[in-house]
Amino acid sequence: MHTTVDAWLTRRGDRVTVLITNHAQPDLEIRSEEIELRLLGARAPRGAVIRRVDASHANPKAVWEQIGSPTYPTAETLELLESASAIGTAAQPFQQLSDVTQINFTVPAHALAVVRLDYEPPAPAGTPV
Repeated sequence: MHTTVDAWLTRRGDRVTVLITNHAQPDLEIRSEEIELRLLGARAPRGAVIRRVDASHANPKAVWEQIGSPTYPTAETLELLESASAIGTAAQPFQQLSDVTQINFTVPAHALAVVRLDYEPPAPAGTPV
């Protein structure tokens, strides 16, 4: 059990979204955590993507510090910082083992990841398969 990791799952239509966070209070120990996400009784998704906010993703403060922490950023610097704050989307590999979907990834300390699985809509009742 990871005392610093929390997860929330939502389903809307043909999409499942899982939010994973890895946070702790400042005086508590924290480290990167290997996540093994298993969805039981699941049909195979048509695809999965991951979005991250951590030291390497969607982190304009790191870019601001790398360019010298300007007190009065130029318009060009503001564009750079806005670009650095964008939350990108990347394909996320998964395994489908019978009726279990398994996804493995790492969540660094003080970070979050959102995994989205998209499914084909089920055939209407009475439709031949």
